[in-house]
Formats: sequence, structure tokens, C-alpha cells
Amino acid sequence: MNEIPWSIKGFEEEKQFLSSVIKGAMSGLGWQTLDYQPNESTINPLLEKLDDMLKAV
Repeated sequence: MNEIPWSIKGFEEEKQFLSSVIKGAMSGLGWQTLDYQPNESTINPLLEKLDDMLKAV
């Protein structure tokens, strides 16, 4: 999280945007464009952890 170039003015909006991207990925949004099928049982717990880290910022 500390390597993301957050802005001071847009911090909350940026967090909300990233959270929506994470939730979209968890629901499979855009997966049809990949040339492989992600393993949901592996990916989703990691995405949940990332979202939890985001909420803690």
C-alpha cells in the first residue's frame, strides 16, 4: 500500500476506486479477456486480504 502514489486531496476516492477494482476482480469481472482461467480459490483470499489492508489505511 505504501508504494501506491496516493494523493492527499483524492485519497478517499482513490481508496474507494481501488476497493471497487478488487471487488470486481473477486467477482470475475474482466476474466474473460485473460488467456487463462484464474484459480478463484487461490486468488479470492489474496484479494480479500488486499481489501482488508486497504481498509486499514
